[in-house]
Amino acid sequence: MRHLGWIFGAGMLALAGGAGAQTLTVAVAAAPTSVDPHYHNLGPNNALSQHIYGALVDTDATAKPRPGLALSWRPVDDTTWEFKLRPGVTFHDGTAFTAEDVVHTLARVPTVKNSPGSFLLFSRSVIKTEVVDPLTIRLTTRTVTPLLPVDLSQVAIIPRSTGAEPATEDFNALKHAIGAGPFRIAAWRPSDRAELVRNDAYWGPKPHWERVIYRMIPNDSARTSALLAGDVDLIEAVPTQDLATLRTDKRIAMAEAVSLRVAYLMLDLSRKDGQPFVSGPNGEALATNPFQDVRVRRALSLAINRQAIVDRVMEGAAVPTGQFLAPGNSGYVPDRAAPTQDIAMARRLLAEAGYPNGLRMTLHGP
Repeated sequence: MRHLGWIFGAGMLALAGGAGAQTLTVAVAAAPTSVDPHYHNLGPNNALSQHIYGALVDTDATAKPRPGLALSWRPVDDTTWEFKLRPGVTFHDGTAFTAEDVVHTLARVPTVKNSPGSFLLFSRSVIKTEVVDPLTIRLTTRTVTPLLPVDLSQVAIIPRSTGAEPATEDFNALKHAIGAGPFRIAAWRPSDRAELVRNDAYWGPKPHWERVIYRMIPNDSARTSALLAGDVDLIEAVPTQDLATLRTDKRIAMAEAVSLRVAYLMLDLSRKDGQPFVSGPNGEALATNPFQDVRVRRALSLAINRQAIVDRVMEGAAVPTGQFLAPGNSGYVPDRAAPTQDIAMARRLLAEAGYPNGLRMTLHGP
């Protein structure tokens, strides 16, 4: 299936304040819904959790896998992976990290009650866990699963000391919010803030900041105003309408990178006979689904002016693309340029496909 109209958004941070301070106040654009790392697979939740918990596999700035709580991993056979765990790691409660904690975590993921977005997506392929020794675990999968290490980078490890089927409410009350990450969570006020304290026993590089105030400010103007007023030191999701002003403010340092988020149109190929959201040029029903024809899909792609969307809708805070991944990511194809608009070719392709007068379609998006 050919996905059309793909555009990457640029992820941005703006930072103000003195480098010598030991407390950092951060403002984020969306509030996490829980401190339970397995409750809701949601960007804001995962962003907070990664500071508190750790996973077997970490990822670098370009989303490539690297050692986390596991030092290495290898396939033993077609359906078995072996992970060698990092020695000397302790959780925030002082207990040592071992293979039993991995078993406990994988058993817990599918049992989380009322989860609006389960992390089972990343662990469901595992059908058996085998503790070889305290720092070695083997995972058996239902079928050949070459991406298991990548999937497990999304599963936060919790200690077995949390007990059988720990409740999400106990994580939110901070009773079970215990990880092996660089920060401990000291306070949690839903939709307002979290307070993080440096974990001096962390196995990796020690964070510079002793304390981080993690504030939730969803309103764009309020977030920018808090930065300019000095109420916060750093904001994420810099509003595009504020970019020009912030770039000229000498008190502000801006960091920009092409993010992993991609905006695209995904066309419904699930139906062969008719399509409820596509009709003829006068609204007449169609007997077949036009998206089944590659010429129609190519025509839609060629009709899109990606650069105009970048310039006018995204105010320059995006780049046109013709693929899912950003430069530097595994799987990115350097010589695959973003398609450019060609209305004449789009019309010809539609005519060839039997739609010389075009189509009507309803677009769905987030």
